Amino acid sequence: MKILTQKELTERLLYDEKTGVFVWRKTGAVAGGLCGNGYIQIRISTVRYSAHRLAWLYVYGVTPALQIDHINRVKTDNRISNLRLATRSQNMINTPPPTTNKTGVKGVSYCKKARKYRARCWVNQKRYHLGWFDSIDGAASAYKDFAIKHYGAFAVDGRGSAA
Repeated sequence: MKILTQKELTERLLYDEKTGVFVWRKTGAVAGGLCGNGYIQIRISTVRYSAHRLAWLYVYGVTPALQIDHINRVKTDNRISNLRLATRSQNMINTPPPTTNKTGVKGVSYCKKARKYRARCWVNQKRYHLGWFDSIDGAASAYKDFAIKHYGAFAVDGRGSAA
């Protein structure tokens, strides 16, 4: 597969860094559409590209080997100021609690047998037990502190907000 260059991209599309929107140079029409995974994709010469990766190529001239993270976690917000390079681990930490989480707090579960909340977090493919807590707030706080320590700017508190 031929690799798209910045030159080829800028010849076909215009990108507005402030809005994150691409338009076709020839027609002025908005390029791309929403895909099933929630991201905007744009087809160029029969190849589909994620708009956030095209934004990075457009502005910086390279297609990074790393992932590109949406800082505010809005998959359609492709403003360059909302995009940053991230490892898979960093990108995964910047996610809200999974819909299957019964407590609604990322990294926190409730153990009926112990009648306590448990906080846990993954770092470098290793799960860390952060403790047992009488309250959901205590467990959420432990998760948040741990996430900030290990993930810094990528950390999201247990409730899915930027830490």
